[in-house]
Amino acid sequence: MLGVTQLSFSSARAELDTPTLLPGLAVVSDTVAAAGGREDAEIGPLEPGRPFGARYHIIRLLDIGGMGAVYQAWDAELAVAVAIKVIRPEVMADPEAAAEVERRFKRELLLAREVTHKNVVRIHDLGEIDGIKYITMSYVDGTDLATILARDGALPVATALKTARQVVDGLLAAHAASVVHRDLKPANIMISRQGDALIMDFGIAHSTGGPIGGSGSAQSIGHLPASLARVARPQATMQGAIVGTLQYMAPEQARGLSVDQRADIYAFGLIVYDMLAGSRRVDASESAFAELQARMDGAPPPVRSITPDIPAAVDAIVARCVEPDADKRYQTTGELASALDRLDANGKPLPLVRRLTPRLMAAIALVVVTMLGGTYVVTRRALAPPKQHEPISVLIADFENGTNDPAFDRTLEPMLKRALEGASFISAFDRSGISGTLGVRPPERL
Repeated sequence: MLGVTQLSFSSARAELDTPTLLPGLAVVSDTVAAAGGREDAEIGPLEPGRPFGARYHIIRLLDIGGMGAVYQAWDAELAVAVAIKVIRPEVMADPEAAAEVERRFKRELLLAREVTHKNVVRIHDLGEIDGIKYITMSYVDGTDLATILARDGALPVATALKTARQVVDGLLAAHAASVVHRDLKPANIMISRQGDALIMDFGIAHSTGGPIGGSGSAQSIGHLPASLARVARPQATMQGAIVGTLQYMAPEQARGLSVDQRADIYAFGLIVYDMLAGSRRVDASESAFAELQARMDGAPPPVRSITPDIPAAVDAIVARCVEPDADKRYQTTGELASALDRLDANGKPLPLVRRLTPRLMAAIALVVVTMLGGTYVVTRRALAPPKQHEPISVLIADFENGTNDPAFDRTLEPMLKRALEGASFISAFDRSGISGTLGVRPPERL
């Protein structure tokens, strides 16, 4: 599997999709120079064209943010191109930030390794070279969904549903491994050049296999440690450090409550909403905080109110995903996947088996009664005692011997007589039996 491309930092992208602690896990755009004109677009802890340790050779900078950078590199040991995510040294100079970053790196590695699926980017390794912490992951030749939406706006229904189904498949694998992503958003979904969707960045994911409290629990919006607040981007919230991105955060996550796979289902619903409606959901709000507060108070307007040609069945699935009350959403990704499976490629419901009507039920009942009656009659006939045959007397005599050998004269008659007498209702006589039993002298030839 190829792995992570490049990420553009255009102003439209920044509005649509706010990064988390380590921006740039999704990597998009074809050149860093096209990354929105950031002054630090060419600055990073590693230098393209130079080795990074003995194993890696840096090819180019893919993305850079306030806390880290992502590079495309050649892995000499695996003989493949990989993406390397590193922490900027100035961040690691702060002990509190360094501890949080290292904890997150380790969590991303451990949880991502729990999930093996074609729609999830694979994490390879975690290490430190020359004092620089890094993670390597598969390199995906493609573009992240956030950049595609910022560039193209609303997607055709068939394209959006294809991406949605693949994202759900990846989530199914993660949730089956008891891993909740908690920061699912377009920037963390890579679309390869072949059109395949891959989920990335499990840096703030947590496992539901154990307690959610402690360092893994979510904190309320706005509570950032001072050391991290200096380097984190706006509109990102923290979990001890960061818990997610405001534009795709579930209401229970924003309130600092325990979350499960329903939080990922909520974020998925907003992603599909944006794929079908473009960026109009976010553009209509004064700020990301205002938009989040509105979603905490009530569900977003139906996507069909923005794009009327969206099929009603698709609109219903999205509406259920983005219910503010988690108990009203799909309770598992399995339920969500089943709902999508009932739609065709264009979002229209697949034909269902015709429901039973009173007339159809009556016809079925008549057929069943007829079959039962026929079975009863046939069974009765099979079990009835056989009818006794009337007695028959048979005379067997004078078979013609065509062999011209006198030795065979009158030899068949006794054998045939014995065979026929096997039937209880047959009384068989041969020439000798006529005179002995019946007292009649037979003629020379019968």
